[in-house]
Amino acid sequence: MRIASGKWHSYMEGLTMLWWLYIAAAGVGALRGLLWLRLLAILTGSVVLVAGAIVMAALVHWPPLEAVINVFLLLATLQVSYLVALLHANSVPGSL
Repeated sequence: MRIASGKWHSYMEGLTMLWWLYIAAAGVGALRGLLWLRLLAILTGSVVLVAGAIVMAALVHWPPLEAVINVFLLLATLQVSYLVALLHANSVPGSL
């Protein structure tokens, strides 16, 4: 993908924001899994994550396909980190 020299800085800021979204999604999912938060908390977190990703994609002017792919990957990151932490919490002796 070719980027005009004037838009390079904006594109890099968008990638930095995207990485922070991935880190936040993984952290929130892991905390929810360790704290045994259930369906309503995961659904709420998913809705907030999708809304934040759409706003970020609009601010950075990403193509629609790239925005959709990133939304699905962010949701997968949230769900997988939740499941890993939930399984880890179940495997630790003395946990709830």
